[in-house]
Amino acid sequence: MFGPDVVHKFCQHNKLNLIVRAHQAVMSGVEYSAAMQLVTLFSATNYCGVLKNSGCILKVNKDNKILVCRIDPSQELWPEQQRPPSPPRNLPASIK
Repeated sequence: MFGPDVVHKFCQHNKLNLIVRAHQAVMSGVEYSAAMQLVTLFSATNYCGVLKNSGCILKVNKDNKILVCRIDPSQELWPEQQRPPSPPRNLPASIK
């Protein structure tokens, strides 16, 4: 829908260095594009119990330094709790 040129113009016009967006499944949990001015995050590991994707969060410190924290899908964060998989939503037919 938009390319790096639009991202660059938007950032320049709004005096931004980075756009962070979410809610799009990316297998590694994080994906950079537009010369690193656009980052897509997806925090849900093993989405719908079928994707086996990593999750990711960003930590931003007081100096605006960004740390990417990746969560492997096999990592048990809360072993005492069993989280049911998210219900499928608009998954490609090849995954269902």
